[in-house]
Amino acid sequence: DPSVVCLCRNVVSSVKLGCRLDLNVIAQKVWNVEFNPKVFRALTMRIRKPRTSAVIYESGSVVCTGAKSEEEARVAARRFARRLQKLGFPISFLDFRVRNVVGSFQLNLIVCSHLQRTSRNVLS
Repeated sequence: DPSVVCLCRNVVSSVKLGCRLDLNVIAQKVWNVEFNPKVFRALTMRIRKPRTSAVIYESGSVVCTGAKSEEEARVAARRFARRLQKLGFPISFLDFRVRNVVGSFQLNLIVCSHLQRTSRNVLS
């Protein structure tokens, strides 16, 4: 009896925070961030629960990756927004969208690899 196991591996989402952000202030005051403006003009922030990363732009746009479901992506985006709000930014949670979902599946079937090497002459 063949069965199929489907898994959601990664959900990419975006949200607009409705204000401009000072990435230098965020980099100085928040843990688990990477910011090197000479290399990339955005800040990367990580949280543990759910285990996700966010790329945060000065414009207030956030791209969140690493979630395993749409709900987990929404929770993560809200947690990133809340961390920024605690720094005094007038954050709004606007236009949350799931942008991409990566999944995988496992087929419990036996593949007959010797059949792949056979060929048929359709003309004869």
